[in-house]
Amino acid sequence: VTVAEREAEEQKQKELEIEAKKQAEERRRYTLKIVEEEAKKEYEENKRTLAALDALDTDGENEEEEYEAWKVRELKRIKRDREAREA
Repeated sequence: VTVAEREAEEQKQKELEIEAKKQAEERRRYTLKIVEEEAKKEYEENKRTLAALDALDTDGENEEEEYEAWKVRELKRIKRDREAREA
């Protein structure tokens, strides 16, 4: 009777171990699925962000105006530096 009970207990332990492995595998698959979905969402968001940034790119549209504005800023900076040295 004791040997039969021990074998039954060992069988239960094996079944519990198998069930635990199945649950761990299911959790792993579920986690991987969630990670994959989040990665896809992040990729799509980054793609939309890059598209929006490309739409905002205004380099080169008004080069002459940008140059003149830079020249004025630079002259003001030089004047400010000169006045600071003289003071």
